[in-house]
Amino acid sequence: MNALDHMSMHDGVAMTVEHFEPHWLGVYRFDDMTTGESWRAVYRAIQLREDRPPFDRARALIGEGELRRRELVDDEVMMGLQAELSVYGIVR
Repeated sequence: MNALDHMSMHDGVAMTVEHFEPHWLGVYRFDDMTTGESWRAVYRAIQLREDRPPFDRARALIGEGELRRRELVDDEVMMGLQAELSVYGIVR
C-alpha cells in the first residue's frame, strides 16, 4: 500500500493510513502541520492481542513510541464488537 494514496488533511493535521485490515486492525499516522507534533493511533479489535503475529506490522510501526492514551470503544463493525484505541508518540 502506498501511504500517499491514503492520506487526508483536516484542520492542519495530515492523517496517513499506514496499515489497514478491515474489521480487525488499523494504524494511522497524524502530523500536525502547525506544531510539528506527530503521533500514531492504533485501532484494533479486542480479540487481536498485541503479542500475536497478526499484530507484528503494527508493533513494527509503533517501534519505541510512548503510549499516551488507551481506551475501549464499542464498535459494531469490529470483530468482537469492541475495539481498543491506543495513541503513541513518534520517536524522532
